[in-house]
Amino acid sequence: MSKKVSSLLILVVVVSLSLELEMETQQKRLGLLLVNLFVQEKLEFLNNLHRWTMRKFFYFFVVFSFLFSNKLFPLDVVVKNDNNIPKTSGYVERYFWEESKILKPDGPCILKKIQIYFVGDYQNRDTIYIMGDPSEGYLPPTLWVANYNLKTDPIIFDYQGKPGWYEFPAGNIYLAGLDRVVILHRLNQKGPFFAIDNDGLSTPYSSFLMNPFENNSLGGPGNYYIANGDFLVRLVVEYVYPLDSTSAKPPVPQFFDVTTEVGLTLPDGKYIGSNDVSVVDWNNDGWDDIAIGSYFFQNNGDGTFTDVSKKFNITASMTSWGDFNNDGFIDCYALRNGNYDENLKMVFSLDRVYKNNGNGTFTMLNPKDIFSLPYPSPSEDFNLSTPNQQDSIPNPYNCITPLWADFNGDGRLDLFLANNRVGVTVAGNYVERYFPDQLWIQDKNGKFKNVTKTAGLTQFELFSPSGGALGYYDCYGANACDYNNDGKVDIFVANYRLVRDLLYKNNGDGTFTNVGDVTGVQGVPTAAPNYFGHGMGAEWGDFNNDGNPDLAVGNLGHPDWRGMYSNPSLIFENQGPPDYKFREVHQKMGLKFFEMNAGMTWGDFDLDGYLDLWHGQISYRAEGDGGEPKRPGRIYFNTGAPDFKLIDKTWEVGAIIHGPWNAVRIDYDNDGDLDLLVASPFEGVRLLRNDLERKGNWVKFRLIGSPENSVNMDCYGTKIYLYAGGRKFYRELMGSISGNRCSQNSNTLHFGLGNTRIIDSVVVIYLNGFRKKYTNVKANNIYLIKYNDELKKLLTSTPVLIYPKNFQQNLPDSLCLVWNFVDGATSYEIIISEDKDFKNSQKYFSNDSTLCWNKGSKSKQYFWKVRAITTKDTSSWSSVYTFFVGNPIPPAIQLIAPINDSKKMNLTPTFKWNRPKFQKYLDVEVSFEFQIAEENSFQNPLLYLKGLKDTILTLDSNYLYPAKNYYWRVRAVNKDGDGVWSEVFSFETNTLPSVVVLTSPEDNASGVPLKPTFKWTQIENVDDYIFQLSKSPTFDSLVTEKFVQSAIYKHLTSLEPDVEYFWRVAGRNNVGTGPWSTVWQFRTISASVVEIDENGFSVFPNPTDGLVFIKLPFEGNYKVRIFDFLGREICKATLGEGVNLIDLSSYSESMFYLIIENGKFLSKIVILKK
Repeated sequence: MSKKVSSLLILVVVVSLSLELEMETQQKRLGLLLVNLFVQEKLEFLNNLHRWTMRKFFYFFVVFSFLFSNKLFPLDVVVKNDNNIPKTSGYVERYFWEESKILKPDGPCILKKIQIYFVGDYQNRDTIYIMGDPSEGYLPPTLWVANYNLKTDPIIFDYQGKPGWYEFPAGNIYLAGLDRVVILHRLNQKGPFFAIDNDGLSTPYSSFLMNPFENNSLGGPGNYYIANGDFLVRLVVEYVYPLDSTSAKPPVPQFFDVTTEVGLTLPDGKYIGSNDVSVVDWNNDGWDDIAIGSYFFQNNGDGTFTDVSKKFNITASMTSWGDFNNDGFIDCYALRNGNYDENLKMVFSLDRVYKNNGNGTFTMLNPKDIFSLPYPSPSEDFNLSTPNQQDSIPNPYNCITPLWADFNGDGRLDLFLANNRVGVTVAGNYVERYFPDQLWIQDKNGKFKNVTKTAGLTQFELFSPSGGALGYYDCYGANACDYNNDGKVDIFVANYRLVRDLLYKNNGDGTFTNVGDVTGVQGVPTAAPNYFGHGMGAEWGDFNNDGNPDLAVGNLGHPDWRGMYSNPSLIFENQGPPDYKFREVHQKMGLKFFEMNAGMTWGDFDLDGYLDLWHGQISYRAEGDGGEPKRPGRIYFNTGAPDFKLIDKTWEVGAIIHGPWNAVRIDYDNDGDLDLLVASPFEGVRLLRNDLERKGNWVKFRLIGSPENSVNMDCYGTKIYLYAGGRKFYRELMGSISGNRCSQNSNTLHFGLGNTRIIDSVVVIYLNGFRKKYTNVKANNIYLIKYNDELKKLLTSTPVLIYPKNFQQNLPDSLCLVWNFVDGATSYEIIISEDKDFKNSQKYFSNDSTLCWNKGSKSKQYFWKVRAITTKDTSSWSSVYTFFVGNPIPPAIQLIAPINDSKKMNLTPTFKWNRPKFQKYLDVEVSFEFQIAEENSFQNPLLYLKGLKDTILTLDSNYLYPAKNYYWRVRAVNKDGDGVWSEVFSFETNTLPSVVVLTSPEDNASGVPLKPTFKWTQIENVDDYIFQLSKSPTFDSLVTEKFVQSAIYKHLTSLEPDVEYFWRVAGRNNVGTGPWSTVWQFRTISASVVEIDENGFSVFPNPTDGLVFIKLPFEGNYKVRIFDFLGREICKATLGEGVNLIDLSSYSESMFYLIIENGKFLSKIVILKK
C-alpha cells in the first residue's frame, strides 16, 4: 500500500470513530474520499466503486474502525409514550377482549425486546402478539388478521400474579423507517392486564381495547374503545442510523421530487390530482411523454415538459394507448364514462378513441366508425323484463380498464374492456351495480367486433341477482400476460368485493378459459367459501429471474373481523412448466399488510439485476382531514437470490406521498435508471427522479413491429430474454395497461444488469413466434429494435452525476467531480455555476468522466451539470445537482421571546429564538451566540455567551437590575463562519414597589384584640405583600411571616395577651421586594379582659384558673367542643342561650381550642389556663 493510501486510511479511521451508519453507507463515504485521492490516475473504480478493489479497501477501514471506535455498537433505545406511573386499581374483567398498544420508532431500527408492565393478582397464562400496523396508527389490528400480520411467533408466558415490568426478547425484527408496531394480547378472565399510566391518554391515541362480542357501526363483531390512559408497553430498539438517543433524520430523498421544476403542474403551479397516469411516446422521438387525464405533457428531451393539452384537445379522466391502425403513431382510448340510468341498467358512456395524426394533433373518431354492431345489451345482461337492444354506445357500462393487446395474433390490436361498478340510491338505500367485462376483436377492416360470448368469457364472470349488489364482478384492473409461455396473450382481471380474481387462458382458437382456480391466482382461501380479496390492481414481473412471469396483486384489506374473509396483497411465484401453477409468497418475501393497499409496479430501480416493487396505498381523505393518518405507498427493494426478500426502504429513499393508487415506470431523462410517476388524488401526480446509488449496469430496448408479419406496430405481445454473466433476465410487453385501473408504464423495456458489463446475447420473441438473437449488445445503451432488423442505438444516454451528491456540504475548495461513463462519448461538457439558472457559470471540458476543480470558495453554494459529446450527437444535460464548499453561513434567525419592547420584565427572563432556516435537505450543525447590553450598539455587552446548543436561555439573577432598559440579539455560527446577527429586541425590567403606608392597628396602640386585623394602603406595581410580625423591633425572630395577594389587610387569630408586638409590610413584584414600611408597634389586650368573638359569643375569664363562662346571646342549640393543644377532643356539649359554665381545672394543659357552631356560625377561640 502506498504512503498516500496509508495516510488516507488513518485519516478515515480517525474521522470515522463514530461509526453511526450501516456498512453500506460508510462504503459510500469512503468511496467518495478515494475518488478525490486517485482521480488523476484515472482508476476504473471511479464509476464502479462497489467493485472488489473498493470492497478490499473497505474491509481495512471496518477493521480499524472496530479497533478504535467506542461508538461502534449503538445503544438500545426505549420507545414509549407512558409516564412510568401505573394505576394500581380499577382494572375491569373483560374476558376475551383485546388490549393493544401502537408504538412508532423514529426511524429504521431493529426491534430487540418489548417491555410490558402487567397488573393482576391471579396467576394465568398469557400470549403476546407482535404485529404490524395496517392502519398507519388509526386503529390497531385484531387477532382476526394475525395469520398474515404477525411480525414473529407469539410469545407465551406464565404470569405469576405479581404486578411489575416484564421483558421479552423480540427476535431482532427489522422495522422500516415508517413502520409502527402493535403489541397485543387477548385478556383471560382476571387478567393479567396491561397497566395504564395515571395521567390520561396522550395523542395521537395509541392504547385501545376491542370487545369481540359487541357489534360495531358496520354491523359486525368487534367494537373499539380507547383506554383510560397509555398502556405501559414499550419497545427496545437499536436504530440503524443512531443519533444520540433517537434516529438521524432521513437523508436527501433519492427519489427526488422534480414535478414542479420539470413543468408537470397546472398553470398556477398546483399539482394535478389523479389516481392514474400514463407514459407514452406519442411523437416517436425516444423521449417518454406523460398523460394525466385531460392534461398532456410532451417531453422536451432536456429534462422538462411542455403542456400540449390545448393542441391535443382530448377530454379524458384516464387514458390507454395503442397504435390500433398500425400507422406508426400511437392512438388513445380516452376513458370518460357517463351518467347511469337505473331503469335501463345502462351507462351513457362518453368514452372515445382518438387517432394520432402524426403531426402533434389527434382526431376523435365516431364510435360507430370503429365498433361494429351489435353492441352489448344491458336488458339482456341484467335479465330485464323489457328487451332493449341499444345501438348507440359500444360499451354501455362503467369502464375502469381499456386494455389494448393482440389477443388473436393477427398483428392488429384488440380491446378488452374491464368494467367495474356504479353506486346509486334506490328507495333510500345505497346499492351497487356491477357490469360485465367486454372483449372486442379488430377485424382486417379496422373495425372492432364484440366477441365476449363467443370467446367464452360470460360463463366465468357470474351474474348476481341480489338487489343490493346486482350484476357481475367489480373490476379494478386488468392486464395482458403470457403466464404459461405458450406464445398467446392471456388476461388477468383483479376483482373487488371479495370475489375471485380471473386468469383467462388464451386457448388459441378465439376462446378463453378461466384457470385462476387451477393455477392458484384467484386468491388465497379465507374463513368463508368463495371469499377472496378486494382486488385493486396487479402487475406481472419476473422477480426471481427464472424466465417465468410472476404476479403481484394489490388487495385492500381490513384489520378487523372482515380480515377473516379477505386477502391481503399477494405475490404469486410462477412454478413454470409443465403446469405453470403459482405459489403464494408475499409473507415469505416480506410484503407488508396495509388496510388501504392498492396498485403494484415492478421495476429494477437500483439496477442490481432484480425487480423491486412499489406498492400503493389509497386514502379516502386528505391527510389530517378528520384525523386521517398519512398513508404513503411503499417501495421495496429485492435482495435477490436466494431468498428474494423485499426490504422496505421508503424512509431512506423519500418516496413518501399520501394516498397514491398507482405509480408507473418512466425514464424521463434517459439516463438509464427508472424514475417513478406516483399518482395521488390528494397530493397530485408527482415525478420522482431516481437518484439512487447504482448497483450495476443497464440496457433499454424500444420495439417496432411489422403488421405485414402479423406483429402490431407497438410489439404488444413481445418478450425479451437477456443473457449476461451466467444469468437470465426476462421482460415482456404484453399490452398497454400496467394492470392498475387505467395507468400505463413506458413501452420501453428496461433491464438492470447488476455488476455484469458484458451482455452475451439478447433474444427477442415476437407474438408470431419469430425469434431474433442479438450478440452485439453493449450495456448502458438505449436501443431501437425494428422487427427482424439489426440493433440501432436510439440516442446517447444522459450522464448521471455521482460526486458530489446532491446537496452535499462541507466539501473542500478543491475537489474532483465525478459522473458515470457514457458509452460512445468522446468528451464531456461540464458547467458549474453559483446560481441554479447558470447565469454566472464556468464551462469546462473533460475527456473522461471526472473533473478536478479548484475554484471553490468557502461557504458558497454551487450548481453543476454535465452532458456527453459523441462523434454523432450530444446527450441531454444531466440533472442539476448542488453542493456546498464548506458549510453555508447561517442566515439571520428570528427572535421569539420576550417580544420586542416588552415591559415590566423580571430579572431572570427566559429568551427564545428559532433555529436558522437553511435550504431544504441541508443539515448544518450550528451553535448560537447571545448578547445582552444596555445600549443597542453592543460595544460593551453585559453578557456574551458562545457555544449555545439550545434555542432557550434563562439568565440567572446576577446580570440585570430593576427599572432598566436592555437590548439583546442572537446569531447562529458554524465552523466555517458566523451568521448574521438577528434583529435587535429590547425590553425593560420592572421597577421595585414603593413604600407601604400602615393604617391599623395604629402605632403604639394598646388593648389590641388577640385576633386583630392589620391594614395598610394599596400601592402600584405590586404582585403581593410581605407581612411580618415580631416581638423584637429588629425582627431578628418572627412570630409570623405571611404573603398576601389581592388584599391590603391580614387577619391573625392567636396572639398572646398583654404582649408588645412590632409589625411591618413591604410590596413585592417580579424584580424583588420593595422597601419596608415604617415599623409600628402595639400591645395586646390584658388577660383579664373578656374575649368577645366576632359572632357575639363571649368567653371569660381568659386566661382562666379552671372555670370558663361561655355566654351565648341567641336562642337555639349550640354545639360546643374543646380540644387540647395536640388536637385531642376533651369535651363536647350542647348548650343553649345564656351563660354556660365549663370546668377545665382537672386538665394540666395551658392552652385549649374552643369551637362553637349552630349551623349558621362557626367560631374558634383560644383559651389560656394560668
